[in-house]
Amino acid sequence: MGKLQTVLFDLDGTVTDSAGIVAAAMQGMYLAQTGRELPVESFYKYLGPPLEWSFQDLGAKAEQVQTWIDEYRSRYLKKMPLTPLFPGIKELLAQLQELGLTLGVATSKNTKYAIEVCEYTDVRQYFAEVFGASEDGRISAKDEVVGSALAGFAATGRLAPAAEAPIDAAGYREDVVMIGDRIHDILGARKHQIRTILVGWGKAPDTERAQAWQIAQSPAELFAMLRRLAPVK
Repeated sequence: MGKLQTVLFDLDGTVTDSAGIVAAAMQGMYLAQTGRELPVESFYKYLGPPLEWSFQDLGAKAEQVQTWIDEYRSRYLKKMPLTPLFPGIKELLAQLQELGLTLGVATSKNTKYAIEVCEYTDVRQYFAEVFGASEDGRISAKDEVVGSALAGFAATGRLAPAAEAPIDAAGYREDVVMIGDRIHDILGARKHQIRTILVGWGKAPDTERAQAWQIAQSPAELFAMLRRLAPVK
């Protein structure tokens, strides 16, 4: 019998097809802050990682990061209500919920905006909880977000505390799995002994995909994987 109880989903690039909106907002911000224009494709690599890391990678100095974040968000929030879902995602979430699995969001996006996106896209009802980056910056890296999600679900009895979780022969938890699209999802989950299934519709390069536990090329394939892990009803 399967032991999977909870499935954590990344948001941008996994559930929502937000690459165009996010990249365009970053492109506009970068031009405004630096006076230099880069092709919009240059910003796709920053879909998913924390903004602090992304903008420092783009050249922002430590004292400039918050200004860049504020500029980016002012542009992004105007388009956020237009965020689309990937095809088949809403149906997938409904099927997983019917299996009796608990679903949660674990994203590096600010929690407030993550909840709003879930509401705009009409998928909030499928997620028991939405965990994201905190306003005060205390929680921002993916491993911190995943840790917050695990603690939150354990506190409500939806998951066992880490010390009591079922562990497989490879040393990974059997009761929870992460669904993501980038290396940050893989590494963040791995710090908590969690396996990651990377979605084939994301923009991860082959070097990142090679580090995933499994690759799901479609929502239907992802459902089949998770159904095999879930307890038999």
